[in-house]
Amino acid sequence: MKIELVQPLHADYGALGKRESFVFKPAQLTMPYLAALIPDDIEVSISDEMIGPLNLENDSDLVGITFVTPFAHRAYELADIYRSQGKTVVFGGPHASLIPEEAKKYSDAVVIGEAEDTWPQLIEDFKKKNLKPFYKSGAPDLKSIPFARRDLLKRKHYVVPDVIQASRGCPFRCDFCALGIVYGYGHRLRPVEEVMREIETFEGDTFIFWDDNIVGTPSYAKELFRRLIPYKKKWLGQGSITITRDEELLELASRSGCISLFVGIESVSQSSLETVNKGFNRVGSLREDIKKMHDAGIAVFAGMIFGFDTDDKGTFERTVEVAVKTAIDGISFSILTPYPGTPLFKKLQAEGRMLHYDWSRYNSEHVVFVPKMMSPEELQEGHNWANRHFYSISSIIKRLAKSRTQLGLTVKLNMADRKYSYNRFKSVL
Repeated sequence: MKIELVQPLHADYGALGKRESFVFKPAQLTMPYLAALIPDDIEVSISDEMIGPLNLENDSDLVGITFVTPFAHRAYELADIYRSQGKTVVFGGPHASLIPEEAKKYSDAVVIGEAEDTWPQLIEDFKKKNLKPFYKSGAPDLKSIPFARRDLLKRKHYVVPDVIQASRGCPFRCDFCALGIVYGYGHRLRPVEEVMREIETFEGDTFIFWDDNIVGTPSYAKELFRRLIPYKKKWLGQGSITITRDEELLELASRSGCISLFVGIESVSQSSLETVNKGFNRVGSLREDIKKMHDAGIAVFAGMIFGFDTDDKGTFERTVEVAVKTAIDGISFSILTPYPGTPLFKKLQAEGRMLHYDWSRYNSEHVVFVPKMMSPEELQEGHNWANRHFYSISSIIKRLAKSRTQLGLTVKLNMADRKYSYNRFKSVL
């Protein structure tokens, strides 16, 4: 028996794919973890469309495909091809968990939510020719989960091939975020000892914490960071800006090897943050927060979102101005995207403000709803303008000269992002 695990990518991948591939190509984590749950007597392979074309005529018996919303059409296309060859196709991942009934139309089975509890049972059912249409589990205990099968990845294709997850979920409940629907609300933790044992298997000196919020539980993060210090490795991750409110936590993150954090700043307007249940971010302390992270030697890569109900046409210029003044090292600018099942999606749908349900355009680079304070075209062009201006040469020089944090990393990423932004964001629609 052979199983192939597939990570698809849409041809117009956009912010959640092409940008990542173009600028910074980290290894995936979902499929290596799933592979580790497969019995040793089954042959398994991993195919990642981000690093190259798929072999669509392999001899696998069962194909597992995981995908996010903007890649749904590509996943459905691949499923049609595999099923036409007599293969059984199973869907999983965020989009399939958000809209399982839609996903089932294109597959033989759908895994809803996390797969630790359901994936082994699905494989047994497949062997017995008794596959069920849906497999759903609650939030599994993260104790004793197997180490990811990174040996199945083509390491040379990834900038950082060593990735790990110490926790899942996030303690916050932002209206636009789908994490709570997919993983359940709350922050679940792996035993620190098990995380450290897996890190000891890493071949490189740099790795990524693929957690949704590595500092979501400060007491746990402190213990984890203390244990990391003797290893003298460098790591990147993502977390909330609240790390700056705990001096000990920030210091331990720095001492443990943190060189960069992606933080969801989202907006330079406090009223906009309040409208989506993210008022715990404090716009008034942003300059101080960024400086604290820079003083700790941590480069700040931020997520910024345009299109909140209180955003007007001046928001784009204000955001870029604040970002340059505070010397944010890099930004992923997004257009507010109502992912299926989120409170934001339900709100906009109820208000009749959805423009369409073409999932390929739900990639944070296209407008898919009617904004309140501007037209869809103005929102699109403002987003495009912000990308081009933030990654102008003058902006890059001003920000990085002031930040002077992890310049080897930030200069490279800024220049790659500049090239991407100027190629990608030329037109309005």
